[in-house]
Amino acid sequence: MPLQAKYCGPYVVEKRIGEVDYKLLAHDKRKTKRIVRRNLLKRFHARDPVLIAIVATRLSVDPVDQLAKVDLSHLKRDQRLQLMTLLERYRWIFDSDPGFTTVVQHKIAIVPNAKPCRQTPYCLSPDKTRWINSQLHFIS
Repeated sequence: MPLQAKYCGPYVVEKRIGEVDYKLLAHDKRKTKRIVRRNLLKRFHARDPVLIAIVATRLSVDPVDQLAKVDLSHLKRDQRLQLMTLLERYRWIFDSDPGFTTVVQHKIAIVPNAKPCRQTPYCLSPDKTRWINSQLHFIS
């Protein structure tokens, strides 16, 4: 639907002007006050913030050795030794290349009959699209 109106906002309705016109305060636009018709307005529904991130990392050194660069001055000497001993004992858990684990399983609780959050897809460069598709193929 390329000709569909793009919604932006939220804006504050300053006052009603006539039957179908409203005066809005648009602080993020060049014109801070705009008059719009009722058919262009849409009620704002606040949503819980959702953080979505795709992170790609490559560690060139051993993660346990990375701990030497971390400031542990807030820990007591015996706590630092205990931490280092624990990390050395379970060194096999840490890998320089992130991947899959069989140690932990996650369960996503799905609410029955819940409608998915509608979100418009956005364009990506061909390189990013190929990278995302390769990551999705890698994890499936």
